[in-house]
Amino acid sequence: MARIPIGKVVGEAYAFAFGRYLTVLSVVWLPLLLLCAAAFFSIVPFFGVFLQMMHEAARHAASGDTSGPVYSPETLQTLMRMRGLNFLFNLAQLAFFAIVTVGITKEALGLRTGFRPVYISWGRDELLVAGAFFLVFVLLIIFIIVAAIVGGIVGGVGAVAIHGSSGSWISGGVGAGLLVALLVLIAMCVLIYLAVRLMFFVVPITVAEREFGVFRSWELSKGQFWPIFAILFLSWVPAAVAIDIVWSAAFWFLAFPPIMSAIKGFQAHDPAAAAAVVDQIVISVKANWPWLLALYLIPLPVMNGLMFSPAAFAYRELKPAEAAATASSPA
Repeated sequence: MARIPIGKVVGEAYAFAFGRYLTVLSVVWLPLLLLCAAAFFSIVPFFGVFLQMMHEAARHAASGDTSGPVYSPETLQTLMRMRGLNFLFNLAQLAFFAIVTVGITKEALGLRTGFRPVYISWGRDELLVAGAFFLVFVLLIIFIIVAAIVGGIVGGVGAVAIHGSSGSWISGGVGAGLLVALLVLIAMCVLIYLAVRLMFFVVPITVAEREFGVFRSWELSKGQFWPIFAILFLSWVPAAVAIDIVWSAAFWFLAFPPIMSAIKGFQAHDPAAAAAVVDQIVISVKANWPWLLALYLIPLPVMNGLMFSPAAFAYRELKPAEAAATASSPA
């Protein structure tokens, strides 16, 4: 199978993200609004509890009490209720992700035409995409658990073996630590490899071929890991770094100066001063949230376009080559 043309796909992704900003915005804005509404009703009511917990943690840290803050039974019950709502919110995020990725992929593949100021859909495509990404998430979690168990066993055996050869438990511990670090690095590389191959083509396969895309993505990405990795890196990283720099600079100049003033007035072992720092953080964020939110939302269509369109363009490049290979193979 032909290799994915990295430069061409990345160029098409940037042209799509910037040149069709309003088109991507039409896909993103309503699902995002619904997700924000879900967050408002599931998270905002508990903001006071979070603030109280931050105060308690700051006071205990400043007082030098090593036992940690003690929360009331009411606070713990509220946290338990919030866990349930957080689970529902995670499902809402999964639905948002499925709707947006399918909508952007349809735009990139030219499957949506005419006047389209809004996109909201929940049908076969979105359900298959949500199920596919949930399955990949479960598979990756299983891999992490197995890797952790194997790493623990190998680390323990390595520590005993090194101790037996050196006669020192310190040498054994250091050697086992280095061995475990190496295994963690290998496991992270394998995890990235699995995630890329299982997930990259899921949405365009679902949209174009109307089938469950996980295993087909694995098949279509065979021999294409490094081109896909390069495409993802060149598409996501520059834009993400630029947006993060702009947002961090805005936060630094708008919200951080009063926080720094409160920190300068902080005295060790002064719970009231620690609570004042927490209060100033909240005040600064409240005072500047419209600007900070705007700096997050304005580039959001560009970032979504760069995240979700490369797979569509790469899929379009591979399909003719795959069809040609199939036609030339013996019956």
